[in-house]
Amino acid sequence: MEKDTQKPRDSEKTTDMLTAYSKSLEIWQKSFSEMQEAATKAFKLYLKGFEQAMSQSNFDDMKKYNELWQNISKQFEQYGPYYWSVKAWDDIWKESGFVSFGAFTDYWQSVWKNFAKNAETMSQEAFKQLGKQKP
Repeated sequence: MEKDTQKPRDSEKTTDMLTAYSKSLEIWQKSFSEMQEAATKAFKLYLKGFEQAMSQSNFDDMKKYNELWQNISKQFEQYGPYYWSVKAWDDIWKESGFVSFGAFTDYWQSVWKNFAKNAETMSQEAFKQLGKQKP
């Protein structure tokens, strides 16, 4: 008798599992479809924005800035990070009409290389020289 009563229960469990699987598959398919629609809308929006940006861009400026970045990259490779920054500051100071930044930096390099007990005195001298170099 026990076998007869268990068979309907097993078939009910199987049916319940198939129903649950079927429902979860339906939900997944609906979710996947909605995700595809959202992705399509987002991609269309991206293309629209890209087309608008391209139509409103100034290609001469873009080319100029691209060349500037390429030159900076080449200089960075050529001089290394420290000397590139010194050169950049030197160029900025020269363009601004100030005295060379390089001379001041060279003096500071000698201060740090020869760092000794008289560091305070050497620092004061460096500040005095900076004050003398003002335009």
